[in-house]
Amino acid sequence: MKYLIWVVAIFILLVVQAGILLPLHLQLANLPLVILLIGLLFAEFEFAQILALICAAGLDLASGTAGTAVLAMLILFYLMHFAVNNIVDREPNQLILFATVAGGTVIYFGLFWAVHFAFGRLGAQVPGLAGREFFLTDLPVAIVLNLVFTYPVFMFYNAVESLSRKLSRHGS
Repeated sequence: MKYLIWVVAIFILLVVQAGILLPLHLQLANLPLVILLIGLLFAEFEFAQILALICAAGLDLASGTAGTAVLAMLILFYLMHFAVNNIVDREPNQLILFATVAGGTVIYFGLFWAVHFAFGRLGAQVPGLAGREFFLTDLPVAIVLNLVFTYPVFMFYNAVESLSRKLSRHGS
């Protein structure tokens, strides 16, 4: 039941991203990435790993990037998991939360570009990404937007986690 609730929650984030943010020209915000990074900080490893897969699959299906988002997001998850558990103090606070989102956005952009480039080299039919514009224009905007939406997504994460716990408690 818990995973079904999270699938619905990620679907809601994707609807908000595509239905509200896209028409407002805020398409560089990546709400599934933000909730994944929040889950990385606050959830157990096993659940965060499944959340990464749900976010990546939903993002890939919504964007039609032919596996690029899944591969980039899963690599990001393991890199950030290593960093959060071995380099950064695991005690969550605002600085660590915002630094994780900013750093995760930078790493995701780099991984997405690298995977996209590799798929193109292997002959996959993927639309081209302008590397210079991608990193000099899109990346700073994506960092700012992801940081702006971090707190609302964090509140959404807490609400979904609370609902999940409540339903799990009543279901047993």
